[in-house]
Amino acid sequence: METVWLQRPSSDIPWGFRLQGGADFLQPLCVQRVTSGSIASTGLGKGDAIIRIGEVSTADLSHMEAQDLIKRCGDLVQLTIMKGENLMMERVTSPIQKSAPNFFDT
Repeated sequence: METVWLQRPSSDIPWGFRLQGGADFLQPLCVQRVTSGSIASTGLGKGDAIIRIGEVSTADLSHMEAQDLIKRCGDLVQLTIMKGENLMMERVTSPIQKSAPNFFDT
């Protein structure tokens, strides 16, 4: 896991990433897309799992709750993430298969 800080000069400038998943979809909260050259492109990539937003675990957050929490962070947001390639390695090398993988176990 790693911590990514995103800062923008104004809330008029979008972060440049789109989320997918959330507790309401029974899926981990992940980065669906990152806009090239955006603020998010400095630290996020497609497929990265968002583990925490600030000090809040995303394990039980709905998609909308996660979006609202990011909005409330203002112009500086702290994200704890697991890079997408690390998720793939865990899926491939894990000796124990669960019926539904949970990427938020800490």
